[in-house]
Amino acid sequence: QGTQAKGQLTFYNSAFVTQSIVAGTLITGADGVQVVTDAVAQIPADDPNSGIIGSIAVPAHTVNVGAKGNIVSLDINKTCCLSNPVTVKNLSAFTGGQDAQSYRFPTQDDVDQVSQSVQANLEQKARQQLQSQLASGEQLAASPTCQFQATPDHPVGAHGMDVPRVTVAVASTCQAEAYASTRLQQQITLRLQARATEQLGPGYKQVDAPQIRIASQPASSVNALPALNIVASGIWMYTFGATQVHEMLLSIVSKNRAQASMLLKQARGVAEVTIKGGGDPLPSEIGRIHIIYNNNR
Repeated sequence: QGTQAKGQLTFYNSAFVTQSIVAGTLITGADGVQVVTDAVAQIPADDPNSGIIGSIAVPAHTVNVGAKGNIVSLDINKTCCLSNPVTVKNLSAFTGGQDAQSYRFPTQDDVDQVSQSVQANLEQKARQQLQSQLASGEQLAASPTCQFQATPDHPVGAHGMDVPRVTVAVASTCQAEAYASTRLQQQITLRLQARATEQLGPGYKQVDAPQIRIASQPASSVNALPALNIVASGIWMYTFGATQVHEMLLSIVSKNRAQASMLLKQARGVAEVTIKGGGDPLPSEIGRIHIIYNNNR
């Protein structure tokens, strides 16, 4: 915006009485610039005995905005204002008047537009750098969260100066939680083995490595850690020992087929029983009975 010129007007009173000029009095200079007083001018009376003309200076400003208001000294030098003679002069120049000027400056939309144009590439690089920080055996628990900060090298907004070029520095900060995948799988395997022993009891041995599936879940709140949903499964097979087989044989000698089948199904590790050959009841000699077991997974 343009500004108004400011200065002082000095009023002279040739009358023998004090005279007052109200604030806001309009006075026009020789070049047509109009000036308004900013304060009351209480002008002392003329003293003929001392030969001193009563005078007082008050602040004033131009009506119109612009450099044209920067009038030179004595551009105003005239009588004015009252019926009794009063003279007004600007003994010094009016200054500070400035024309309105057009200039370029960055807006927040400009900064945002620049930031958004580089965010995708910047985030990709930041994620790659984040991934490179993982130690051996570590994995990210969830997708990284990234924040961007755009900093222009000139303040945003109109500050009265032309800005032909602005450089915007955009920084990306990404963070994520990681976990030690190998150590976690070891812990899950141990817990799975303990759970199997607790539920199945002795005699069962794990076949092959357990199947472990780890899926991450988003954090429930801003400061919370992401959750890991872990599904682990394995196959255990029962192994019949010689002592158990001998005890099973002793339990079914001389038993009829129904009794023998019921007794065998009660034994640990037995799922199904099929009796083939022989009569009913079974032989009374243990050596004539054979138990063949099939370890199905």
